[in-house]
Amino acid sequence: AAFSFLAYKNGREIDPVTTVGKVVEEMVPPGAEALKEIKPGSRIVRINGDSMKSWDQVVSAIVNSPEGEVRIELASGSTVVLPIHPDALEERMKAAQALQPHRRPIIDSLMADKPAARAGIQKGDTILEVNGKPIREWYELLDTVQASAGRTLTITAARGGERRTFTLQPYVDSIPTADGKVRTVGRIGAGVRDESILEKYTLGQAIVQGGRATLQASTQIFRTVRGLFSGRISGRTVGGPILIGQLAGQSARLGLDTFLAFMALISINLAILNLLPIPVLDGGQFLFLLAEAIIRRPLPMKLRERLTTVGLVLIILLMGLAFSNDIRRVLGG
Repeated sequence: AAFSFLAYKNGREIDPVTTVGKVVEEMVPPGAEALKEIKPGSRIVRINGDSMKSWDQVVSAIVNSPEGEVRIELASGSTVVLPIHPDALEERMKAAQALQPHRRPIIDSLMADKPAARAGIQKGDTILEVNGKPIREWYELLDTVQASAGRTLTITAARGGERRTFTLQPYVDSIPTADGKVRTVGRIGAGVRDESILEKYTLGQAIVQGGRATLQASTQIFRTVRGLFSGRISGRTVGGPILIGQLAGQSARLGLDTFLAFMALISINLAILNLLPIPVLDGGQFLFLLAEAIIRRPLPMKLRERLTTVGLVLIILLMGLAFSNDIRRVLGG
């Protein structure tokens, strides 16, 4: 219901591009090294046989495809294969994040009293060149600026059919890297235009979309549990009440919509876990009933007690793991 309400209230934003703007190589996980073969400007046409019409579909296909590998077909005719198991959710998500969509170098926001604003650059300007080097998309501009902290740059932009030239010097800033370190970069205080399209839903469409979101969340939770048992997902990723409280606080600060989506996800999480075939959970009781229906008589009481004890021990161990991970995170371990 929460997902349907949010879908009806907010609709969805669609990023209508399937062209790759950049591959962030330091974010490429093991098994996805083939992503480095994709050149900026390459257009993704299909993933695992499904046609791609937006970047949202590209991300979803990489993360949620149930197949044992991710096959990315490009408009050039080449195919990039990522042999990442569907239960390796962290690697799938990192692979999706390593691919960045094409962004036109159009300025959309400016920070007051920063180099871009002081130089006279305005919202809507299209960057054409930096120090004589042609700029075809946003990441080329971003890489050039970040590598030029403290240096003078001459930027050529298009505005109202005219070419304008600006001279500025990026200020020094620090950003975190994928490995948790800090890197010094240059910034000019300008942001790229978001060209996403807002699509509103009717009530019926919102209910359908909410059902899809619920099914997708349920599938991801099931894959997470399966990945924990198979070892494809580290037990250190398991979180307990402390982590849930921290994430709930963060989502509440981001707004009511984010908080409702988070609480809906937690509710689905608990529902799926309760269906696990562990005797002290509802899934375990269903297993008892199924066994009794098959053998046509009640299970021996001692057997039920022993299985229930085993289930209780498993739940206690899981809780201990979750609490220990929470404490480790709080202490920075």
